[in-house]
Amino acid sequence: MSVLNFDLTVSEFLLIAFGMMVIFIIIVMKFIIHAQYPHKIQENIIPNKISDYSPERTETNGAFSMQIVDVFRITGRGTIITGKVESGAIRVGDYITISSNNKVLKAEVIGIEMLRKSVNEAQEGDNIGLLLGGINKTKLQRGQIITK
Repeated sequence: MSVLNFDLTVSEFLLIAFGMMVIFIIIVMKFIIHAQYPHKIQENIIPNKISDYSPERTETNGAFSMQIVDVFRITGRGTIITGKVESGAIRVGDYITISSNNKVLKAEVIGIEMLRKSVNEAQEGDNIGLLLGGINKTKLQRGQIITK
């Protein structure tokens, strides 16, 4: 008759026991939740992807303001500036004013991109890239303020 010999240290034994206990608790909690809320289990409560979640948009009444974080040029497209909308809203077709060093520059917003998707408008709190027409990259730098 053979006897199985397991040479486990106390820490290994406790780790295995703890893991089994966690699995047991998860299984028990699933049964409890299913017993209390059977209709919630069949619905997909959590979106499959983060991109499926879109929060409700609210109207913003403040004036548009954004600080430039980065500037670059895409050949054939134009000058791109990135940053976070600090207040207000911006739409494709709006004209913006860029101010710094006692200079005021004007440009048209040709496109807005947010999370690698083209959008028609951006609101307060959005991290965006603005495609600008009629302005050269060399005239822009990090830290400049953009307004409408």
